[in-house]
Amino acid sequence: MFQPVPLFVGLRYSLAREHSFFVSFITWVSLLGVAVGVMALITVLSVMNGLESELRTRLLSLTAHASLSARGAAILDWQARIKQLQGAPGLLGAAHFSIPTPC
Repeated sequence: MFQPVPLFVGLRYSLAREHSFFVSFITWVSLLGVAVGVMALITVLSVMNGLESELRTRLLSLTAHASLSARGAAILDWQARIKQLQGAPGLLGAAHFSIPTPC
């Protein structure tokens, strides 16, 4: 019967019976450590993935999808621009905001 080498070595050390309790104990502790580590990694990745999607949806709902700006100067006729945009299809709202200039 064909038996893969890793399986053969693993079974040899995990099922050791004669005078090698220490080797068997270390093998089982190592297997348990790897299992706990993989479980923790899967849990953390799942939590972070859910947290990332939740943060993305909440943060993107707070930011504007488009903004108009002028280079070097303020848009002086912003009221007229907002009135022009009010009739655009798919537009839910338009508002003026200003960025404070550094002193």
